[in-house]
Amino acid sequence: MHRRNQAEWAIWQLLDRGNLTSASAPTRVVHTIRRLLDIDRQLGADREAPERWKRQFAFIDETPQGRGAENGYSLENIVALWLGVQYLALGIPQAEIVRFLRALKSELDRAVRRIHDDYAERIGTALLRKTDVAAALRRSEFVPVAHYVYVLTATVDHHGVLTAATRRRGSTLSNICWSREDFLEFIETYVSRDKRLVILELANAVASLTYFLARAPEIKRGRTTSGY
Repeated sequence: MHRRNQAEWAIWQLLDRGNLTSASAPTRVVHTIRRLLDIDRQLGADREAPERWKRQFAFIDETPQGRGAENGYSLENIVALWLGVQYLALGIPQAEIVRFLRALKSELDRAVRRIHDDYAERIGTALLRKTDVAAALRRSEFVPVAHYVYVLTATVDHHGVLTAATRRRGSTLSNICWSREDFLEFIETYVSRDKRLVILELANAVASLTYFLARAPEIKRGRTTSGY
């Protein structure tokens, strides 16, 4: 588990492609992440709710801590926050983003763990010494195109998360596509109605965030440090 300012630092490094143009996450990034967390908290969660998105938070696994306490954030939570930041950059309303990520959470968490497990050993080696692999992780160019993993949706809202009830007849696709074939099939199957598609590539984000979180400085409140 990681502190929030470590999550902010890692997300900023990914957005900045490891260029270290500032020692800490800029205020705009910190405020963007805070807005997402606040909306998630304000929407509340009820494990007995009939709608899936209402049963769990998007960015934390348990009930939010009270004032003066701090939540811990797993890799899965931090990847979800990065997705939220990317969707906000596209101009999507923050409440719709939170609902989408809540509805997608179980599937997204499994995908993040799978990607992490696939690359953890190589990332661990890159953390020990400066190599071309470490440079690729900082630039978010570590995972080759043939192994990209995509998060796809025609609508960034809980309605855009495919379930057994909403999949087209005969389709077994989900919003997370692991191959070029699934990617094309998703487009052909689900984009025809609204003529739009929102695409984010997940595998490199997971790998780079794993790397950056392992290098994230221990930051006390009100203080920041830098370095890999």
